[in-house]
Amino acid sequence: SFGLIIADFVNLKRKFHNILMFMGKIAIFGGSSWLGKSTLHYLNQMGFKNEDFILTSNTYKKLSIGEDSFELLGYDKLRKIKDEKIEILYLFSFPMGQINNEERLKENFDFLMDEFQTFVLENEIKKVFLASSGSVYYENWSKYTIYSKYKKKQEEFILKLCKEYEIGVQISRIFSVVAPFYDLESNYAFTSFINSAINKSVIEVNNPLAIRSYANFIDI
Repeated sequence: SFGLIIADFVNLKRKFHNILMFMGKIAIFGGSSWLGKSTLHYLNQMGFKNEDFILTSNTYKKLSIGEDSFELLGYDKLRKIKDEKIEILYLFSFPMGQINNEERLKENFDFLMDEFQTFVLENEIKKVFLASSGSVYYENWSKYTIYSKYKKKQEEFILKLCKEYEIGVQISRIFSVVAPFYDLESNYAFTSFINSAINKSVIEVNNPLAIRSYANFIDI
C-alpha cells in the first residue's frame, strides 16, 4: 500500500542518516571548480550537511549552492586540520591558469601536490578520487600537451602516495562530463551544442569525424 511505501522510504532515509553518522568527512581539493561544485551539490542532496565537508580554494572564501553556504579554505587554514577521519578525498585542483607557461605550471603543480601530500599525512584518509583527463592517452601523439604531461604526473604521484600509505584510490580519465554548473561561456563543443539549443538555433557539428565521449556526472 501507499502507507507501506512511505514507511519504507522513511526507514531508508533513517538508515542512510545513521550510515552518515559513522562516516568521516568529505574533503574536496578544488571546491570552487565546476566539478567540485557539482560533487558538493550531489552529496548535499544525498544528505551530507555543511559540517561534513572540508573544501579548498585558493581564490574564493565562500560558496553558495541554493540556500546553503559553504566555507572554502585556503592552504593556511587547511594546514591546521589534523587527525580528521576523511571518508573520501576528491582532487579536482590543477593549475590551469599557468597552462601556457611550463615553468610557472611546474612551480604551482609542485606546490599543490606538496600541500595535498601534507593533508594526506596529517589526516586519516580512506579513499582518494582523482579527476584526471583522457588526454593522457595521447602520449605518443601530437595531441600530447603540457596539460597531458602534468595530468599523467598527477596520476603517478597519487598512485605512489596511496600505495605507500595503503589508501584506496580511484582515477577517472575523463574526456567530457555533463554536470551542473557547466560554464556555458567556455569554448567547447558541448557548450556550443547547449547554447544553440537554448537559443533555438541550428546545432552545428564543425568536425563530423571527431569522436566524443560524454559521461554523465552521476556515473562517475
